Amino acid sequence: MAITQPEEVVKHALRMHIDISKVIQQFTSETGLEIKLTPITFTNLLETFREIHDSRGKLYTQLKRKYDIALNKLSDTEEKIADVQNEMELKAPELVKSQHEIEDILFELD
Repeated sequence: MAITQPEEVVKHALRMHIDISKVIQQFTSETGLEIKLTPITFTNLLETFREIHDSRGKLYTQLKRKYDIALNKLSDTEEKIADVQNEMELKAPELVKSQHEIEDILFELD
C-alpha cells in the first residue's frame, strides 16, 4: 500500500507533537516552569518553523545565485586568459623578430 502525502504529513506532525511533548516535560522538570502544549502552541511552533525554513530557503537561494554568478565570472576570466595566451603565442615570433631588429640597430649605433 502506497503512503500518500497527507498521511506522511500527519505522521510527521504526530511525531513532532510527541517529541515536543518530551522536550517540554524535560524543560519543566529542569526549570520548574510549566508549558502547556495546546493546539495553538503547536500551531504557533509549526508557523515559527515554517518562517525559519522559508527564510533559510531564501538565504540559500541568494547564496546559490551569488555562487553561480561567481562561477560564471571565473569561467569568463578563464576564457579571456586563454584568448590572451593564444594571442601572445601568435605574436611571439613577431616579438622575437622586433627584438633582433632593435639589437641590430643598437649594435650599429655603437
